[in-house]
Amino acid sequence: MTRALTDAGAVVKHIAPRLGVVDAQGTSVAVDATCENSPSVLFDAVILPADKASLDALASVAQASDFVKEQYRHGKAIGLLGPDAAALGRLGVEVPDGEEALAGIVDAVGDPQALIEAIAAPRHPARESDPPPV
Repeated sequence: MTRALTDAGAVVKHIAPRLGVVDAQGTSVAVDATCENSPSVLFDAVILPADKASLDALASVAQASDFVKEQYRHGKAIGLLGPDAAALGRLGVEVPDGEEALAGIVDAVGDPQALIEAIAAPRHPARESDPPPV
């Protein structure tokens, strides 16, 4: 995923609850910054694991949940490493029913090009509501 994004001109930063190295499906990935010192508004997108164990681990860190909620609320692209947008609920993002609520949320594994296109559109205003649903 990192290679596809950098080839498309994106600058990729790996954010995690703590600095160090994380295991990303058998590959060691160095963490560039933490959720605590990297406000989500500085990023055009976030890519998240979609498996229960990884999402539960992220959900146990308030800054990680807040990061994802803000990405959703601000209409930023969200890539999931799996097809289940409902997985965002584990992080406190309640995605309402309807096509608009899923704008910019893509299965990054199933369709990496869709993620690149979602990032290229800086925001997805179809997800905006007042008050926000999260």
